[in-house]
Amino acid sequence: LEALRGCHVFEIDRNAELFAHKKTILGGLNAPLIAGRRDCIVVDIKEGKWEEKLFASGFDASSPTFWALEGVLMYSSQAGNAAFLKTIDLLSTAGSEIWGDLGGSALVREDELNTMKHVNALSQAERGKQLFQYAEDDVLHGVLSQLAWQLELQAALLEGGTHFGRVFDPIRSGTGVPVQFSFVHGTKPATAS
Repeated sequence: LEALRGCHVFEIDRNAELFAHKKTILGGLNAPLIAGRRDCIVVDIKEGKWEEKLFASGFDASSPTFWALEGVLMYSSQAGNAAFLKTIDLLSTAGSEIWGDLGGSALVREDELNTMKHVNALSQAERGKQLFQYAEDDVLHGVLSQLAWQLELQAALLEGGTHFGRVFDPIRSGTGVPVQFSFVHGTKPATAS
């Protein structure tokens, strides 16, 4: 993560315990902070107003930003994701980048994923709704396409193998079909069209 050297890194999560756990693990490893500054912001992005906490922590919208949306979009509705991405667009200057992942539509079909049944049942019992709220099979023409950014599909993992330096075994639907996981990178152009 040498690219983070000197950067101001913001981590946003609704769970303060996650940040405490990371601090414990990284402290035990004596891992040096490569970033110039790191701020952990506890807020649920689905409830809005997360950008206020971002600015309060020193966010500078005039500097290009790299938005890492790892495992974020699948937990909100299409409308929630559209609002979130619109806010990211408004906070981003030209040259900003976004990277995100999104699972295929089998993630949101009831009883489709055998491997997620127990987790989904727990979510239904605790939160009254299924765990995954949004998925799509064509990510370049879905919710991310609402950004007038240059988007690139980096991978659509359907087959097992080594991807991004890691061995990947696809999650399968209830009928045994591999579930696509897509990884997208985008850059905000100088003038969004």
